[in-house]
Amino acid sequence: MNLTTEQQRAVNHNYGPMLILAGAGSGKTTTLVSRVIRLVKEKIAKPQEICLLTFTNKAAREMRGRIEARVQGQSNIWAGTFHSFGLEILRRNYKVAGLPKYFGVLDTADASQIVRELLRTLSVPNKNAFDDKRLLTYMSRAREGISYIAEDDYKLAVEWLMPKFEKKKAILGVVDFDDLIIKPYQLLRKNIAVLETEQNRINQLMIDEFQDTNTAQMKLVDLLVAPHKNLTVVGDDDQSIYGWRGAQVSNILGFPKKFKDCITVRLEENYRSSKTIIDLANHVIQQNKKRHEKILKPMRDFKPQVPEIFAFETDNDEVDGVIREIYNFKNVDNFEFKDIAVFYRSNTQGAVLEGELKTKGIPYTISGGTSFLERKEVKDTLAYIRCAFRPNDVAYRRIFNTPARGLGDVTFENLHELSQRRNITFFEQARNWKSAGIPDRSGASIEKLNIALRNLKDELLNPNNQNVGDILVRFMRELGFREMIYNTTKEPLVAQKKWQWIEILGTILTKSIKNFPPKQKDYDEFLSYMELRDTEDEKSSGVNLMTLHSSKGLEFPAVVIVGVEEDLIPHKTLGTDIDEERKLFYVGITRAQKRLILTHSKKRSVHNQLKPRIPSRFISQLDKNLVHFFPEGIRPVSGAERKQLLADLYKKLDG
Repeated sequence: MNLTTEQQRAVNHNYGPMLILAGAGSGKTTTLVSRVIRLVKEKIAKPQEICLLTFTNKAAREMRGRIEARVQGQSNIWAGTFHSFGLEILRRNYKVAGLPKYFGVLDTADASQIVRELLRTLSVPNKNAFDDKRLLTYMSRAREGISYIAEDDYKLAVEWLMPKFEKKKAILGVVDFDDLIIKPYQLLRKNIAVLETEQNRINQLMIDEFQDTNTAQMKLVDLLVAPHKNLTVVGDDDQSIYGWRGAQVSNILGFPKKFKDCITVRLEENYRSSKTIIDLANHVIQQNKKRHEKILKPMRDFKPQVPEIFAFETDNDEVDGVIREIYNFKNVDNFEFKDIAVFYRSNTQGAVLEGELKTKGIPYTISGGTSFLERKEVKDTLAYIRCAFRPNDVAYRRIFNTPARGLGDVTFENLHELSQRRNITFFEQARNWKSAGIPDRSGASIEKLNIALRNLKDELLNPNNQNVGDILVRFMRELGFREMIYNTTKEPLVAQKKWQWIEILGTILTKSIKNFPPKQKDYDEFLSYMELRDTEDEKSSGVNLMTLHSSKGLEFPAVVIVGVEEDLIPHKTLGTDIDEERKLFYVGITRAQKRLILTHSKKRSVHNQLKPRIPSRFISQLDKNLVHFFPEGIRPVSGAERKQLLADLYKKLDG
């Protein structure tokens, strides 16, 4: 495999800290994979001593797959997300961490539900006005020791909620996503024996997308590499766009100072975009001062087409113009719809575009929509599998009366209160329902549920049943789940779609359980994977609609960035960090391979009234020689094109 001089320099590095500044489209994955393979081949490190940390399971799978394709038998190399890595540490040391052996992992929706339940017990006016997602975000910042700006009532609520939230998780025997980083750090910091064991597991630690790491993740990393400092980080401070969710760009900016003997490698060759797009990207990002100096160098031999800026009278004209350019991309540039992406800062812009695409019959796909695993029907079904094998209170409460089986609020509260007094789980108390004074009729429903769960487990472990997904779907149907969906959904087509999610989950389950006869651990692994996996959008043949944040890591032959105006890019309320907003703009630009169009409108509808708008400061700062600007929103027709249009018109008239 041909590597550039700088890529080879990174690959040849053996020991100590190294910072790889990987510009957009510069082949960072190839560099990381090549380095891992060389370390193993030259016996610098054993496969099981190498750890690759990423931010998505997709990235981890890609790197692992590429390594195994080039050097077979290297499956012992650990590659995964920070959260899955933390989960592994807690599983190995659950006793020392004070956790039950089969602790569960709360997802965001379940954590929000607990917060809402706790808020109901808060004796303050307007307690229902709190946004549980904001509360969780503030709690996360507080637990990491990061300062945050919030109204006084939110700060008070966070102070009140945090100890109760922690106690609730302990009672339920679960951890949340923050715990997967915080608890391993606390465990290693307090227990020298565990720390030394975990340190000895890793001889080479590599981190991808390092600019996205937060304070807690960096503290954990510092502990793990303390003995040897064999830490390689790969990232691009120019693409650090997640400060709003806790990412600390200072981790990558300050890395060379923190590690005095650090080697810095700059990957500046861009293998994605044309020279004209790269020239514009370099010009934009150089307006930021707090950054590692680097200049992208185009390596693709694309036909240079200068990026274009269209100014439209109104946002409706802007949408019409975008549709026109989509047709031009397809009919003039010969791109397919799937080659085209439209980026925006606000989801409301995407909604308008979606409506127009629909009326024009142009296929499209929206990235960043509702995740498959976030759908209620899927979460309910996963809770049944969880309770069949390793029941925890969150899952059991979820299915307790879903579908309805006559177990109302009174029964629930009686069991809940008694479980609290006896300091046992809700599930344990439900199995011993007679001691709670539950009426026989309700008790019979509980028994029926528990018997169904045991039957589900037996069926899923039955060596004669090869298609476990079909068993799951049949179980949910016989349980009355399909009937419940159709009875509670007004539109039959919507109900059909909801039921289809369960059928899809069944297919995934069948593919995931590879060992026959299956063992209980196979289902444990499946559930853990589903709790931590990333939701990936299905491949589509349509135009790609997405926010600028969702575009990171992707590339398209043609890109349109809409609404490049003040109050949108940078955003009026979300864009307090102008440098980060400029990075977001830069990320959007560097997704484009061959064609790039920027648009803005002179008037935009706000609350059904047209309000004057001005172009983004990012446009006003551009070197006008790097773009073609069309102030009337129309690209002038060349002489040859005009003649062809007239010829076509005359031909139609003659016909």
